Amino acid sequence: MKRTDTTARHSLTPRFLVGALTLILLGALPRPASAQFSQIGAAVNLAAIGVLGTDVGYDPATDRYLFVGGYGPIFGICTNGIGQPITVLFDIMNNPAVFGHRPRAKYNPDTGVFLVTWHQSDLPTANAIHGRLVSCAAGGPVSADVTISNIFEDGTAYFQVGPPAAYSSSSHVYLVVWQSASNAIRGRFVSAFGVPLGTTMLLANPGGARDPGLVWNPATNEFGLSYTGWDGAGAFAAFRKVRVDGTLSPLQKFWYGSGTFNTDITVNTANGNYVMGYVANNAGAASQFATFDVAGNMVTSGLITRRFGNTDNFSLAFNPVSGTVLAVGSDNLTYEVAAIELSGNGVPISSAGGVTQGTNNPGSFYPRVTPRTAAPQWGISFSREYNKLAGQFVSSGGAALPPPPPPPAPTPAPTPTPTPTTGCPGPDPFASIGGGTCVNGGWRPGGSTPAPAPAPAPAPPPSSGGGGTGCSGSDPFVALGGGHCVNGGWVPGPGPSTGAPAPTGGCSGADPFAAIGGGVCVNGGWQPANMTCGGTPDPFVSIGGGVCINGGWRPKGRP
Repeated sequence: MKRTDTTARHSLTPRFLVGALTLILLGALPRPASAQFSQIGAAVNLAAIGVLGTDVGYDPATDRYLFVGGYGPIFGICTNGIGQPITVLFDIMNNPAVFGHRPRAKYNPDTGVFLVTWHQSDLPTANAIHGRLVSCAAGGPVSADVTISNIFEDGTAYFQVGPPAAYSSSSHVYLVVWQSASNAIRGRFVSAFGVPLGTTMLLANPGGARDPGLVWNPATNEFGLSYTGWDGAGAFAAFRKVRVDGTLSPLQKFWYGSGTFNTDITVNTANGNYVMGYVANNAGAASQFATFDVAGNMVTSGLITRRFGNTDNFSLAFNPVSGTVLAVGSDNLTYEVAAIELSGNGVPISSAGGVTQGTNNPGSFYPRVTPRTAAPQWGISFSREYNKLAGQFVSSGGAALPPPPPPPAPTPAPTPTPTPTTGCPGPDPFASIGGGTCVNGGWRPGGSTPAPAPAPAPAPPPSSGGGGTGCSGSDPFVALGGGHCVNGGWVPGPGPSTGAPAPTGGCSGADPFAAIGGGVCVNGGWQPANMTCGGTPDPFVSIGGGVCINGGWRPKGRP
């Protein structure tokens, strides 16, 4: 079921009807238990030039915004974190022979510049996606204008929907996506230096997809793609993941109804969840949300607001400082820009309210939002009266109030802490070679006689050839052909016991295993560095590995 594209967006009568319905509906909605977000000063007019689409990007390294807009030429201007311009207005594309609009801007933390993408009428009947790198430090473009799309695929690009980009800091590539004129979603990777890579990719089949949104998830190094579409069952919203090798996760369709439109998507970097927003025309224009976990499973969904929900604009962004999301759209009541703050999983935690106050003649449109990650704030770009690029700044009202804690449970009587064992836990590691014996807290092969733990004082006399407390008890390597005492510790193999007594309990003198790769001093006894504890493999591999102590395996971390 193909939908009719609502391009007559600016007719006043339909919006007043929607506004009257919205006032009635808003009166019945409960107010969330949270502080309300607030405007930071008045909106700032940044450029007096024709504007259809806008966007704003943020550079956290220098606390700067890049605002972009256009309707014919594409231009930009940079501001500091509170909206004061730090550059003059500069051209990104200004060619009288072509027409550009609906730009988007995405920051690259690897290079410190933005990739700006836009639509451009390269031929009278062919619209293409272009891109160019822009630097606020340089005050303008720092790369050539390149064509990203292929004008011979899917009827070129559909000029009414901006081409979003996202950047992978793990793979150091952008992904740019767009809606084609044949209602498909296509994408292409672009290098960190603005060079298109490979060929374009078909991400949603022609004839039933529109309004893409895109975000990169650092938790998985995958891109989250949102869009709306339609099929034989009606209009739907859709989500899928795009991997950096171009493969796609299974498509999820949801919210079937009479009409679904403009989407955007962000990532909660605290838990890796995707928060998607979209417009649904069921029961009047409304903005909806759906949240997906890192694996792509839907977690929750619901209504954002009926205050805004138009067919050609919607934007949302997560701020890691506040841990919340701000959603914006064209206000159904005032012809201005409205906003609402959501939890980190998309649930409304404030009332929707206007954030711009213009002349309402004809109003403010096409808002886009990005977080100022140096503070719990956001920057909003919008077109004021179609002839000004403007910015508004908003501060978070704070996260939703948590539910009251449950009553405390009765405190159980403390459980006595067991005295830690000093060795020989688990099964006998020498069972396969005739069994072992626990000697001084360590497994030893063969039928050696357990020796009592040494008394703390006085120290027992040293064994022949050994030092201190080493080489006590009988030879632990009898089952393997015998051993001998070297520098206070039993070692396998024949040979004389050597080494002078040492007051520290062993391992004095030179390394006796230097000729066979070296040894290590373990609990007062020399052992070969590659010793396998009596010829058996490590029995504790499945629980993190063991260590060989005095001829016996013990789990790591045990005494």
